[in-house]
Amino acid sequence: MLLLETMLGFRDKETLLRAVATALFPCGRFAFTVEEGRPLSEAERAAMPSPDTVWPVPLTELVGLLSSAGLEVRWIRECSRSHRVVAGALADAFLHERSAIEAELGEGVLHDLLVAHRLWHDWLGTGRARKFAVVAVKTDAPHGVGERRRRCLRSNS
Repeated sequence: MLLLETMLGFRDKETLLRAVATALFPCGRFAFTVEEGRPLSEAERAAMPSPDTVWPVPLTELVGLLSSAGLEVRWIRECSRSHRVVAGALADAFLHERSAIEAELGEGVLHDLLVAHRLWHDWLGTGRARKFAVVAVKTDAPHGVGERRRRCLRSNS
């Protein structure tokens, strides 16, 4: 299962991860990207367009939620630097295409796109938020350490 650029929009990550685990066969893989960090402050929520779609999660909390759902992290890589470059490039591209975007979608949409991408660019640059790519494996015995679970994890190494 693959979930890119989506985890951020789910406030209730526990329910999402349990649903993913239910959908996977034993030893199935779940690959996703996630924005890591503490929840937005009131000031950050006020600055971010559509803040109800922005729910970062501390990495230790995410790993615990994955484990509780029967998913074990097998690979994780930080990609904050490249994601920051993309956020900046998108903001620049939106400005370059300002007239076309405003004509098609309106000034408010362009404003929100610029504000959101500039905030992410800043947050990724300062370490306020970090971006990770993760692969987790569904264990066939989530809370045990039996032979079946060991075989499952070895086969996905």
